[in-house]
Amino acid sequence: MNAITQRAFARNRYVAPILFSDCNKKQFREAVMYNSSVGGMYFESRHPVFPGAGLLIQLVDFASDPYWPEACDSYLADTRWCIEKMGDDHPVYGIGVRFVMSTCTQCGARIRHCCMDGVDLCPECQEDILTISDIKLKGCLENYFLGNIL
Repeated sequence: MNAITQRAFARNRYVAPILFSDCNKKQFREAVMYNSSVGGMYFESRHPVFPGAGLLIQLVDFASDPYWPEACDSYLADTRWCIEKMGDDHPVYGIGVRFVMSTCTQCGARIRHCCMDGVDLCPECQEDILTISDIKLKGCLENYFLGNIL
């Protein structure tokens, strides 16, 4: 069996605090992210996570100018691996996750899920729909008011 030795995406090395939770639970645990890419993330925590577990990951104090161009404030991810490392006085777990990907329902582009109840739209299609909705809403309101006044 051959091991894959090269990453699919370049890593953005940035140390930042994060919170993560099992998708089925509401309890968030603290961790530290050490790198991330378009496809996944590596972080360390005092709590182990079993491979295959679905996680909701949130960046703490997400800046208006993000850490890297494709950063967002939360991610849905699948745990790929978890290794135990020895910390100062307690074990620390290195955890690798892969972001859950989907397809934009409007244009078909590959996108990353960012929340549990989000709509599968890329940012461009979401902006288009919001813009169209405002114009249509304004037109409907104008027609309604004009129709009721005249």
